[in-house]
Amino acid sequence: MIAWALQLRAFVLRDFVTDVSYRVSFAISVLDALAGVGAYYMLSTMIGARPGGYDAFAFILTGLVMNSAMSAALVCHSQAIRASQQSGTLPLLAASPLRSRRLLTLSAGYPLLRASLEGALYLCAGVWLGVTLRGAGLAGALLVFAVSLGAFSAIGMLSAACTVVWKRGDPIPWLFEAASWLLGGVFFPVELLPAPLQAISRLLPITYALDAIRPALLSAAGIGEILNGALPLVAFAALALPLAFVAFDRALARARAEGTLRQF
Repeated sequence: MIAWALQLRAFVLRDFVTDVSYRVSFAISVLDALAGVGAYYMLSTMIGARPGGYDAFAFILTGLVMNSAMSAALVCHSQAIRASQQSGTLPLLAASPLRSRRLLTLSAGYPLLRASLEGALYLCAGVWLGVTLRGAGLAGALLVFAVSLGAFSAIGMLSAACTVVWKRGDPIPWLFEAASWLLGGVFFPVELLPAPLQAISRLLPITYALDAIRPALLSAAGIGEILNGALPLVAFAALALPLAFVAFDRALARARAEGTLRQF
């Protein structure tokens, strides 16, 4: 456990140093997040509705937080693999004592940490603009957020497996993110969709993530109610993560057998 923590620390510090070395880009990303919150706040004041029984801005804000976390989880694994391919370090990493599953998990440490901090920044900006968060549901919200990252990461790992084999995994996160953004209840309630699209929305993890995290943060739902709403999300993560790890292991094995680990 200590060795795992030290390895995670090394990966996070490496990616953090790389990230902040581009100071202008880092600052712009923070300003972009704040500008996005401000823009959606102004939009919500014009709408004036109460989607799902919540304040419009609070509804959109929680959707923005979860969508941002999902976006990071969908691409961070394939981006790490792609960077290793381009730098020529993927064969070295694949031959290291680290198991491929641990390598895949560690490479996502900093991107997911940054996405979490970005989500906290969104919420702080929202509170400053008048959103009321219910502290009683914070523990449940954090639990839902963690499970959501696991569910989203499973899709991201499948994209990473495609990147190892075919050198491209971009269509998977793009299609999944587009479907989630449009159908997952990020900016408007799923109930407004036609019945066939509602059925599709129920296949997306973000739908259940938002169904669970909004009551936790905005109406102080009890932990039992939150967990009951999050059960489909937990089931998805429990099934998809092992399958994603197996897919990545097989992708590495195929690339080794074909001698394509050094290609990109």
